[in-house]
Amino acid sequence: DDGSVPVGEGEGEGEGEGEGEPLDPDGDEDGDGLTNGEEDTDGDGRLDVGETNPDNADSDGDDLCDGNVVVVGCIGGEDKDADGTVDAGETDPRNADTDDDDLCDGPATVFGVCTGGEDLDGNGTSDGETDALNPDTDGDGVTDGTEVLVGAYDGTPAGTPVDADDARDGRQTDPLDPDSDDDGRCDGGNSVSGVCVAGEDVDNDALFGDGDTDPTDPGSTAEANCAPGDLGFPDCSGALNPGGEGEGEGDFDIAGSALFSCASSSVDLPVWAVASVLALSWRRRRAVRAA
Repeated sequence: DDGSVPVGEGEGEGEGEGEGEPLDPDGDEDGDGLTNGEEDTDGDGRLDVGETNPDNADSDGDDLCDGNVVVVGCIGGEDKDADGTVDAGETDPRNADTDDDDLCDGPATVFGVCTGGEDLDGNGTSDGETDALNPDTDGDGVTDGTEVLVGAYDGTPAGTPVDADDARDGRQTDPLDPDSDDDGRCDGGNSVSGVCVAGEDVDNDALFGDGDTDPTDPGSTAEANCAPGDLGFPDCSGALNPGGEGEGEGDFDIAGSALFSCASSSVDLPVWAVASVLALSWRRRRAVRAA
C-alpha cells in the first residue's frame, strides 16, 4: 500500500485497493480552476502524496479552494495562478497549515493538524488577520499559534480555550501587536525596531518561567510572576531585596518577598521555611538598630 486513494471514492472505501478511474487531464472535475492533470499529476486516477484531489475543491480541508476559482464549500483560493505549483505568496493547497504555526491557512479547523484560522476571508492577504505564510506575524518571537492558542499567563493553566478573536480574557497576547500591553517591552524574546525592546516571555512559550514578565500586564516584574522552586523559591530570589532608608534600612521586605509574592500563592510552604525567613529578618533588624 503506497498510501494513495482512488479519486472519487468515499472516505476509507476501497482505500489502497485497485486503480481509480483516470479523469480527462484537461477537464476540471471539481471546478476549482485547476485541471485534473494539474491535480492528479501522474494521471493514475489516485490521490498520491504531493497531489491535490481533482474531485475535491478543498483537498486539505482548510476552507480555502485549491485553485483560483471559488466553488460551493470553500472560499479562496490557494493556487492563485492555477499552475499546479506552490509559488511565492501562495499557501499550499495540500497542507492546511503552510507556515506550521498551528493555525490553519483558512477559517476551518482540521482535526489533529491545526486550528482555524488565518486567512479568514480567503482573499489571500493579511488584512487584520495573521499571515498564513509567516509563523510570527508581529515579529515578537512568539509564533501566531502560541499567542492565540496557549496564553497561560496570569497563573492560567495551559490548554485554555481557543480564543482567536479580540476577547483574549487577559491571557493571550495579540499576534498582530508585538507589545500587547504597550509597556515598551515586546511580548516575546525578539525586539521590533521602533516598537519595543526584547522582551517579556523570553523563551517564547506563552508560559511563565525564569526571567519572564507578563506581556499582558504593563506593571509586571519577573519577581511577581515567578514559579515556586526549592527552598526559598530560587526562581523568585530577586524579590528578597534590602530596601528602605533610616532605621529599617537593609530589612527584608517579607510582605513583598518571593515567599509571599509568587503567582502561585496557594502553594503550602513548610513551617520551617517561613520561620527561617522571619528569623533572618528579625536578626537583621536587631543588627541595624544596634549599629
